[in-house]
Amino acid sequence: MPKLPKPSDSPDATARGKNRKPIPVGEEVVGLEGIELLREERLVLKDIDLSIRRGQHWVLLGPNGSGKSSLLSVLQGLLWPIEGGIRVLGRRFGESDLSGLRRLIGFVGNEIEPEFPAWQTVEEIAWSGGVGTVGLRFDKPSAADRLRARRLLRAAGIAHLTKRRFAFLSQGQRRMATIVRALMVKPGILILDEPAAGLDPVARENFLAKLAAIMKTPTGPVILYVTHHVEEIIPSFTHVLMLKQGRVVSYGGIEECLTARNLGKVFGRAVELKRSEGRYVLRLAGRGALNRDLVGRRASGVGRKEKPRN
Repeated sequence: MPKLPKPSDSPDATARGKNRKPIPVGEEVVGLEGIELLREERLVLKDIDLSIRRGQHWVLLGPNGSGKSSLLSVLQGLLWPIEGGIRVLGRRFGESDLSGLRRLIGFVGNEIEPEFPAWQTVEEIAWSGGVGTVGLRFDKPSAADRLRARRLLRAAGIAHLTKRRFAFLSQGQRRMATIVRALMVKPGILILDEPAAGLDPVARENFLAKLAAIMKTPTGPVILYVTHHVEEIIPSFTHVLMLKQGRVVSYGGIEECLTARNLGKVFGRAVELKRSEGRYVLRLAGRGALNRDLVGRRASGVGRKEKPRN
Protein backbone atom coordinates (compact mmCIF):
# COMPACT_ATOMS: atom_id res chain seq x y z
CA MET A 1 0.00 0.00 0.00
CA PRO A 2 1.28 3.49 -0.79
CA LYS A 3 1.83 6.01 1.98
CA LEU A 4 -1.08 8.37 2.57
CA PRO A 5 -0.73 12.01 1.54
CA LYS A 6 -0.82 14.60 4.29
CA PRO A 7 -4.27 15.64 5.53
CA SER A 8 -6.00 18.85 4.57
CA ASP A 9 -7.63 21.02 7.23
CA SER A 10 -9.15 23.76 5.08
CA PRO A 11 -12.88 24.44 5.63
CA ASP A 12 -15.40 23.30 3.06
CA ALA A 13 -19.03 22.30 2.75
CA THR A 14 -18.59 19.13 4.81
CA ALA A 15 -18.80 21.27 7.94
CA ARG A 16 -22.43 22.06 7.21
CA GLY A 17 -23.85 18.87 8.68
CA LYS A 18 -27.39 20.22 8.82
CA ASN A 19 -27.66 20.14 5.01
CA ARG A 20 -26.03 16.76 4.51
CA LYS A 21 -28.16 14.18 2.74
CA PRO A 22 -28.57 10.81 4.51
CA ILE A 23 -26.29 8.05 3.23
CA PRO A 24 -28.30 5.46 1.27
CA VAL A 25 -28.72 2.09 2.94
CA GLY A 26 -25.86 -0.20 1.98
CA GLU A 27 -23.46 2.62 1.10
CA GLU A 28 -20.01 2.50 2.65
CA VAL A 29 -19.54 4.65 5.74
CA VAL A 30 -16.01 3.53 6.70
CA GLY A 31 -13.41 1.80 4.56
CA LEU A 32 -9.96 0.82 5.81
CA GLU A 33 -7.38 -0.99 3.68
CA GLY A 34 -4.09 -2.30 5.01
CA ILE A 35 -3.78 0.20 7.86
CA GLU A 36 -0.47 0.21 9.71
CA LEU A 37 0.16 2.67 12.53
CA LEU A 38 3.45 3.39 14.25
CA ARG A 39 3.57 5.03 17.71
CA GLU A 40 6.82 5.66 19.56
CA GLU A 41 8.69 3.37 17.17
CA ARG A 42 6.22 0.56 17.86
CA LEU A 43 3.75 -0.91 15.37
CA VAL A 44 0.41 -0.67 17.19
CA LEU A 45 -1.88 -1.46 14.23
CA LYS A 46 -0.98 -3.99 11.55
CA ASP A 47 -2.84 -4.89 8.34
CA ILE A 48 -6.27 -3.58 9.40
CA ASP A 49 -9.03 -4.01 6.80
CA LEU A 50 -12.59 -2.94 7.52
CA SER A 51 -15.75 -2.00 5.63
CA ILE A 52 -18.72 -0.55 7.52
CA ARG A 53 -21.90 0.14 5.58
CA ARG A 54 -25.05 2.09 6.22
CA GLY A 55 -27.63 0.06 8.14
CA GLN A 56 -24.97 -1.76 10.17
CA HIS A 57 -23.98 -1.20 13.80
CA TRP A 58 -20.55 -2.43 14.86
CA VAL A 59 -18.85 -3.48 18.09
CA LEU A 60 -15.09 -2.95 18.39
CA LEU A 61 -14.02 -5.59 20.90
CA GLY A 62 -10.64 -6.28 22.44
CA PRO A 63 -8.70 -6.26 25.72
CA ASN A 64 -6.81 -3.27 27.07
CA GLY A 65 -3.85 -2.48 24.83
CA SER A 66 -5.31 -4.21 21.77
CA GLY A 67 -5.27 -1.06 19.62
CA LYS A 68 -8.89 0.05 19.97
CA SER A 69 -8.09 3.65 20.94
CA SER A 70 -5.44 3.93 18.24
CA LEU A 71 -7.92 2.75 15.61
CA LEU A 72 -10.47 5.34 16.77
CA SER A 73 -7.84 8.07 16.43
CA VAL A 74 -7.10 6.92 12.88
CA LEU A 75 -10.81 7.05 11.99
CA GLN A 76 -11.04 10.63 13.28
CA GLY A 77 -7.92 11.77 11.46
CA LEU A 78 -6.08 12.40 14.74
CA LEU A 79 -3.33 9.84 14.07
CA TRP A 80 -1.87 9.28 10.62
CA PRO A 81 -0.94 5.73 9.56
CA ILE A 82 2.31 4.95 7.79
CA GLU A 83 0.53 2.68 5.32
CA GLY A 84 -2.97 2.06 4.04
CA GLY A 85 -6.07 3.80 2.76
CA ILE A 86 -8.89 5.46 4.72
CA ARG A 87 -12.36 6.40 3.49
CA VAL A 88 -15.00 7.89 5.79
CA LEU A 89 -18.45 9.00 4.60
CA GLY A 90 -17.37 8.78 0.97
CA ARG A 91 -14.25 10.93 1.42
CA ARG A 92 -10.71 9.65 1.14
CA PHE A 93 -8.24 10.90 3.75
CA GLY A 94 -5.49 12.94 2.16
CA GLU A 95 -7.80 14.20 -0.58
CA SER A 96 -10.55 15.81 1.54
CA ASP A 97 -10.91 18.46 4.21
CA LEU A 98 -10.58 16.84 7.64
CA SER A 99 -11.70 19.73 9.82
CA GLY A 100 -15.15 19.65 8.23
CA LEU A 101 -15.31 15.87 8.06
CA ARG A 102 -14.61 15.56 11.79
CA ARG A 103 -17.87 17.41 12.43
CA LEU A 104 -19.71 14.46 10.87
CA ILE A 105 -17.89 11.86 12.98
CA GLY A 106 -19.63 11.93 16.34
CA PHE A 107 -17.56 10.90 19.35
CA VAL A 108 -18.54 10.22 22.96
CA GLY A 109 -15.92 9.16 25.49
CA ASN A 110 -15.26 9.40 29.20
CA GLU A 111 -12.36 11.80 28.83
CA ILE A 112 -14.50 14.61 27.40
CA GLU A 113 -17.15 14.70 30.16
CA PRO A 114 -15.13 16.85 32.62
CA GLU A 115 -14.90 19.56 29.95
CA PHE A 116 -18.65 20.25 29.99
CA PRO A 117 -19.76 23.18 32.20
CA ALA A 118 -21.24 21.61 35.32
CA TRP A 119 -23.73 24.46 35.83
CA GLN A 120 -25.33 24.16 32.40
CA THR A 121 -28.55 22.23 31.89
CA VAL A 122 -29.06 19.13 29.80
CA GLU A 123 -30.76 21.11 27.05
CA GLU A 124 -27.88 23.61 26.96
CA ILE A 125 -25.38 20.76 26.64
CA ALA A 126 -27.48 19.39 23.78
CA TRP A 127 -27.71 22.81 22.07
CA SER A 128 -23.94 23.15 22.17
CA GLY A 129 -23.66 20.26 19.72
CA GLY A 130 -25.51 22.29 17.12
CA VAL A 131 -23.09 25.21 17.37
CA GLY A 132 -19.99 23.04 17.69
CA THR A 133 -18.84 23.91 21.22
CA VAL A 134 -18.30 21.89 24.39
CA GLY A 135 -21.13 23.38 26.38
CA LEU A 136 -22.98 26.50 25.31
CA ARG A 137 -20.64 29.49 25.06
CA PHE A 138 -21.55 32.68 23.20
CA ASP A 139 -23.59 31.29 20.31
CA LYS A 140 -27.32 31.06 20.68
CA PRO A 141 -29.12 27.97 19.38
CA SER A 142 -31.47 28.45 16.45
CA ALA A 143 -35.14 27.55 16.64
CA ALA A 144 -34.35 24.47 14.52
CA ASP A 145 -31.64 23.40 16.97
CA ARG A 146 -34.00 23.79 19.91
CA LEU A 147 -36.62 21.67 18.17
CA ARG A 148 -34.10 18.98 17.22
CA ALA A 149 -32.74 18.88 20.77
CA ARG A 150 -36.24 18.35 22.18
CA ARG A 151 -36.86 15.47 19.76
CA LEU A 152 -33.52 13.82 20.51
CA LEU A 153 -33.96 14.15 24.26
CA ARG A 154 -37.35 12.44 23.97
CA ALA A 155 -35.91 9.67 21.77
CA ALA A 156 -33.09 9.15 24.29
CA GLY A 157 -35.54 8.89 27.17
CA ILE A 158 -34.16 11.86 29.10
CA ALA A 159 -36.64 14.61 28.19
CA HIS A 160 -37.59 14.81 31.89
CA LEU A 161 -34.03 15.94 32.63
CA THR A 162 -34.08 18.90 30.25
CA LYS A 163 -33.68 21.55 32.97
CA ARG A 164 -31.39 19.57 35.26
CA ARG A 165 -27.83 20.79 35.62
CA PHE A 166 -25.07 18.56 34.26
CA ALA A 167 -23.44 18.37 37.70
CA PHE A 168 -26.54 16.71 39.18
CA LEU A 169 -26.86 13.92 36.62
CA SER A 170 -25.94 10.33 37.28
CA GLN A 171 -23.07 8.89 35.25
CA GLY A 172 -25.43 7.08 32.89
CA GLN A 173 -27.53 10.23 32.39
CA ARG A 174 -24.40 12.21 31.56
CA ARG A 175 -23.42 9.68 28.92
CA MET A 176 -26.83 9.89 27.31
CA ALA A 177 -26.80 13.70 27.39
CA THR A 178 -23.45 13.77 25.58
CA ILE A 179 -24.76 11.29 23.01
CA VAL A 180 -27.70 13.61 22.31
CA ARG A 181 -25.22 16.48 21.90
CA ALA A 182 -23.20 14.40 19.39
CA LEU A 183 -26.36 13.63 17.40
CA MET A 184 -27.27 17.29 16.94
CA VAL A 185 -25.18 17.67 13.75
CA LYS A 186 -26.59 14.49 12.19
CA PRO A 187 -23.29 12.59 12.08
CA GLY A 188 -22.82 9.79 9.59
CA ILE A 189 -21.10 7.65 12.22
CA LEU A 190 -21.21 7.87 16.02
CA ILE A 191 -18.27 6.41 17.97
CA LEU A 192 -19.04 5.40 21.55
CA ASP A 193 -15.79 4.74 23.42
CA GLU A 194 -16.60 2.40 26.35
CA PRO A 195 -19.75 4.38 27.24
CA ALA A 196 -20.89 1.90 29.91
CA ALA A 197 -17.60 1.97 31.82
CA GLY A 198 -18.15 2.76 35.47
CA LEU A 199 -21.89 2.06 35.42
CA ASP A 200 -23.40 -0.39 37.90
CA PRO A 201 -25.41 -3.28 36.39
CA VAL A 202 -28.79 -1.51 36.71
CA ALA A 203 -27.49 1.79 35.31
CA ARG A 204 -25.77 -0.11 32.50
CA GLU A 205 -28.97 -1.87 31.47
CA ASN A 206 -30.93 1.40 31.59
CA PHE A 207 -28.29 3.04 29.42
CA LEU A 208 -28.26 0.17 26.90
CA ALA A 209 -32.07 0.24 26.68
CA LYS A 210 -31.99 3.94 25.79
CA LEU A 211 -29.20 3.32 23.29
CA ALA A 212 -31.25 0.55 21.65
CA ALA A 213 -34.12 2.99 21.17
CA ILE A 214 -31.79 5.45 19.44
CA MET A 215 -30.37 2.71 17.21
CA LYS A 216 -33.84 1.87 15.91
CA THR A 217 -34.13 5.29 14.29
CA PRO A 218 -33.94 4.59 10.52
CA THR A 219 -32.25 7.93 9.74
CA GLY A 220 -29.76 7.69 12.60
CA PRO A 221 -26.00 7.20 12.24
CA VAL A 222 -24.02 4.01 12.15
CA ILE A 223 -22.88 3.19 15.70
CA LEU A 224 -19.33 2.00 16.44
CA TYR A 225 -19.38 0.80 20.04
CA VAL A 226 -16.06 0.15 21.78
CA THR A 227 -15.92 -2.29 24.68
CA HIS A 228 -14.18 -5.32 26.15
CA HIS A 229 -17.37 -6.69 27.72
CA VAL A 230 -19.60 -8.99 25.63
CA GLU A 231 -22.40 -8.37 28.14
CA GLU A 232 -22.84 -4.91 26.60
CA ILE A 233 -23.59 -6.28 23.13
CA ILE A 234 -27.32 -5.81 22.58
CA PRO A 235 -29.34 -7.32 19.70
CA SER A 236 -29.25 -4.05 17.74
CA PHE A 237 -25.59 -4.63 16.90
CA THR A 238 -25.02 -6.47 13.64
CA HIS A 239 -21.23 -6.80 13.25
CA VAL A 240 -18.07 -7.09 15.31
CA LEU A 241 -14.38 -6.33 14.82
CA MET A 242 -12.13 -8.20 17.26
CA LEU A 243 -8.59 -7.00 17.92
CA LYS A 244 -5.59 -8.37 19.77
CA GLN A 245 -2.20 -6.64 19.90
CA GLY A 246 -3.12 -4.38 17.00
CA ARG A 247 -4.18 -7.18 14.67
CA VAL A 248 -7.56 -8.43 13.53
CA VAL A 249 -8.65 -11.74 15.04
CA SER A 250 -12.04 -11.81 13.30
CA TYR A 251 -14.58 -9.43 11.80
CA GLY A 252 -18.01 -9.72 10.23
CA GLY A 253 -21.50 -10.69 11.35
CA ILE A 254 -21.82 -11.05 15.12
CA GLU A 255 -23.49 -14.46 15.06
CA GLU A 256 -20.65 -15.92 13.00
CA CYS A 257 -17.68 -14.13 14.58
CA LEU A 258 -18.59 -13.79 18.26
CA THR A 259 -17.66 -17.30 19.34
CA ALA A 260 -15.93 -18.78 22.35
CA ARG A 261 -13.03 -19.79 20.13
CA ASN A 262 -12.46 -16.28 18.79
CA LEU A 263 -12.89 -14.73 22.22
CA GLY A 264 -10.32 -17.16 23.56
CA LYS A 265 -7.87 -15.89 20.95
CA VAL A 266 -8.66 -12.28 21.83
CA PHE A 267 -8.28 -12.62 25.60
CA GLY A 268 -5.65 -15.34 25.68
CA ARG A 269 -7.71 -17.74 27.78
CA ALA A 270 -10.23 -20.44 27.05
CA VAL A 271 -13.70 -19.03 27.68
CA GLU A 272 -17.29 -20.19 27.70
CA LEU A 273 -19.86 -18.06 25.90
CA LYS A 274 -23.59 -18.31 26.47
CA ARG A 275 -26.31 -16.52 24.53
CA SER A 276 -29.86 -15.92 25.68
CA GLU A 277 -32.46 -13.67 24.05
CA GLY A 278 -29.82 -11.95 21.96
CA ARG A 279 -27.52 -11.16 24.90
CA TYR A 280 -24.18 -12.73 25.77
CA VAL A 281 -22.46 -13.87 28.95
CA LEU A 282 -18.78 -14.82 29.09
CA ARG A 283 -16.87 -16.66 31.77
CA LEU A 284 -13.48 -18.30 31.99
CA ALA A 285 -13.44 -22.00 31.19
CA GLY A 286 -12.19 -24.54 33.71
CA ARG A 287 -8.58 -25.76 33.79
CA GLY A 288 -9.34 -28.84 31.69
CA ALA A 289 -10.96 -26.73 28.99
CA LEU A 290 -8.01 -24.34 29.12
CA ASN A 291 -5.49 -27.15 28.54
CA ARG A 292 -7.52 -28.54 25.64
CA ASP A 293 -7.77 -25.06 24.14
CA LEU A 294 -4.02 -24.51 24.33
CA VAL A 295 -3.34 -27.83 22.61
CA GLY A 296 -5.89 -27.00 19.90
CA ARG A 297 -4.43 -23.57 19.32
CA ARG A 298 -0.92 -24.94 18.92
CA ALA A 299 -2.16 -27.52 16.45
CA SER A 300 -4.26 -25.10 14.38
CA GLY A 301 -2.09 -22.00 14.64
CA VAL A 302 -3.13 -18.76 16.32
CA GLY A 303 -3.14 -15.24 14.98
CA ARG A 304 -4.25 -15.98 11.42
CA LYS A 305 -6.78 -13.40 10.36
CA GLU A 306 -10.13 -14.89 9.40
CA LYS A 307 -11.91 -14.02 6.21
CA PRO A 308 -14.65 -11.42 6.69
CA ARG A 309 -18.18 -12.67 6.97
CA ASN A 310 -20.84 -10.29 5.72
